[in-house]
Amino acid sequence: MESLGIILFAVIVSSVVGVVIGRFLASKADGPTGPIPARDYFQGLNHLLNERPDLAVETFIKALPVDDETIDTHLALGTLVRRRGEVDKAIRIHQNVLARKNLTPENKVQAELELARDYLQAGLHDRAEHLLNDLVHKAEVRRTALGHLLEIYQRERDWKQAEEIGQKLLDGDDGSVRMALAHFLCERCDEALIAGELRQARVFVERAMDYQHCFRGALTLARVEFESKKYRKTLQCLADAQAIRPELASETLELFKDASKPLGADAEYVTFLEHAIEEHPEVRLVDELANLKADQNGSKSAMKFLGSQLAKRPSLSGFSRFIAECELADEDVPLSDMRRLRTYTESIVSSRPKYRCQNCGFSGRLLFWQCPSCRLWESLRLVREFDEPL
Repeated sequence: MESLGIILFAVIVSSVVGVVIGRFLASKADGPTGPIPARDYFQGLNHLLNERPDLAVETFIKALPVDDETIDTHLALGTLVRRRGEVDKAIRIHQNVLARKNLTPENKVQAELELARDYLQAGLHDRAEHLLNDLVHKAEVRRTALGHLLEIYQRERDWKQAEEIGQKLLDGDDGSVRMALAHFLCERCDEALIAGELRQARVFVERAMDYQHCFRGALTLARVEFESKKYRKTLQCLADAQAIRPELASETLELFKDASKPLGADAEYVTFLEHAIEEHPEVRLVDELANLKADQNGSKSAMKFLGSQLAKRPSLSGFSRFIAECELADEDVPLSDMRRLRTYTESIVSSRPKYRCQNCGFSGRLLFWQCPSCRLWESLRLVREFDEPL
C-alpha cells in the first residue's frame, strides 16, 4: 500500500508539473502578464530538482489558478495529501476549489464531498455533518454521503441517528447494513439495561432481531430475559446464540451458569459444555468442564479429562492447564520443574491473539462486536490456530 501511495503521488506530481510547465510556456508566449509568475515557476522547479516534491507541489498549487482545466488536478491532489495524513493541506486545497465562483454544479458537489472527507478524517464531525446533510439531496453522491454520516454517528455513539441513516441505506443492501442496524439496536438495548429500563430494552433487542437474527442479538435477548428473572427463556436464548455461532459458545458461559443455578440445572450446564466442546473445543469450554470435574471428583479426574482432550487435539493452552492439574494432583514430578514449564507455556499462550477480523486482519484476545480498526460489525472470528496443534 505504501508503494502504491508513492506511485500515485509521483503521478500527481507529474500531472501538476506538466500543467504548470504548459501554463508557464503559454504565459511566456502571450507576454509578461501570464497566469504563472516566473518566480513561482523557478522556485517550484528548484524544489523538484532538489528532491523536495512536497514543497514543489505546494509551490505549484499556489501558483496554479483553479479553472476548468486544472480543477481535476486540484481535487486529485487534495485527496492524495489527505491519504498521506496531511489533512490541513487537503482542507486548504478543497476550500480553495470551492472559493471559485464559476464552479460547475458537478465539480462543486465533488469538492464538497472531498472537503467533508477531510473534516471527517480530521475529527471535525460537525463541519463534515453539515456538508453531508446537504449532499444527501444530490442523487449522484447520496449513498456515499449517507455512508459517511453513518460513520460519524457510529463514532459519536449516537445509535438513534445511526439507525435512521441506516434505514435509508437498506435499498440495495448486501446484508452489512442490516447487520449494522441490529448492532445499533443492541447498543441501545445495553444502554437501557444499564438504566434499568427493561421494557425498553426488550423493545430494542426484538427490533434488532427483526433486522438480523445474529449471535449478539440472541445473547443480548438472553441478558434481558435473565434480568427479567425468566431463567428458562434465558437458557433457550443462549442455546439459540450457540446454534448461530457455535465457535463463540464460550461467550455465553457466565450467563448460562448464572441462569442454571436458580433452576437447579447443573446437569443441563454440564450437558451444554459437553455439546459445545464437541462442536468447538475452545479452551474456555474445556477449562470450565475441567473445573467442574475437579470440584466434583478431584484433580485426578480433571487431569484425566484434560489428558483425553490433549490426545484428541493437542494445544499449548490445554497443555498449560494439564500441568496445573498435575501440580494439584501431586504427581511424581518435581514441583519446581512443573511450575517452570507452566510459566513458559502460559507466557506463550497469553501472547497469541484469540480473535481476528476477517476484513482487515486486526487481532486481539478480546471479542469486539465492531472491529476497532476497520469498524465492520461482527467481523471478528475465533483464531483457529489458538488451539490448533503447533
